[in-house]
Amino acid sequence: MHRIILRLLCLFFAVSIPWTPIARPSLAEETVPPANLVAEVISPTEIRLTWVDQAT
Repeated sequence: MHRIILRLLCLFFAVSIPWTPIARPSLAEETVPPANLVAEVISPTEIRLTWVDQAT
């Protein structure tokens, strides 16, 4: 009986954890596009990106 209750509790917590809210930046901050985006090719396998962040 105790094992069944323990398994049900573990299942409940395993299912409920992904639904808890996570501290994330607001959607407005995520969707602000960068300004002055510059891509500089360093080598065939390396690209350096620089930009000005409009959110700050």
